[in-house]
Amino acid sequence: MNDEGTTDFRDNIEQMDTGLTFIYENFKVIPETAWQIDPFGHSAATVSIMRKLGFTSIMLNRISTVKRE
Repeated sequence: MNDEGTTDFRDNIEQMDTGLTFIYENFKVIPETAWQIDPFGHSAATVSIMRKLGFTSIMLNRISTVKRE
């Protein structure tokens, strides 16, 4: 997941590319499913970026803000 606070399209792609390179170099795996935990909303470009990076599916979900006691 790239930093959604980074508003520049190129920065988002660079962050994802860095992560994908790390995963491949260390685990020899190319992820096909993206998981975006959406802590404060995702950008409109998120799905487009993931698709261009080769992901075939994406799971978008929001972290719960409900306090559990």
